[in-house]
Amino acid sequence: MPRTRAAQTGRPPLPEPAQFALTKWRDEVGGEADLIDDADRFAAAGIPLGWVIIDNPWESATCVGSLTFDSRRYPDPARTIANLHARGLRVMMWVSPTARDWCSTGLYPPNRLFGDGSLRAIDLTDPAVAAAFERRLEALLRTGIDGFKVDRGDEVDLEGE
Repeated sequence: MPRTRAAQTGRPPLPEPAQFALTKWRDEVGGEADLIDDADRFAAAGIPLGWVIIDNPWESATCVGSLTFDSRRYPDPARTIANLHARGLRVMMWVSPTARDWCSTGLYPPNRLFGDGSLRAIDLTDPAVAAAFERRLEALLRTGIDGFKVDRGDEVDLEGE
């Protein structure tokens, strides 16, 4: 009798239960109050929520690519995340491998930004650029976030570059 692939390789482990939990996302988040309101409304309705996504715009609109919180919307990001954790929620950050031309000076070399327009893709194939991007992600992890929603890596056609 032929052996199944599972018999040959073993069954994959089940993901942790949190991976199956309901996620709350809104396209534009005005700040901590929106996130707390979302969490509290789900709780009041008896709907179990596992994750919230801090989505656009969480960075300063003038400096997308810095991967730093807009201090007007999030004056204390660690407190925001702690408040969500206190409600039993995990927190995911929306991140994009893009940067605005006018704020990328000092963040990424200009010749490592691709595409047309003011919002350009960061060349993560360059080891130094990738390391700088990773350092910014690590700083976000230190605020207490639990994961990333990675987006927009497919919007620049690198074939012509």
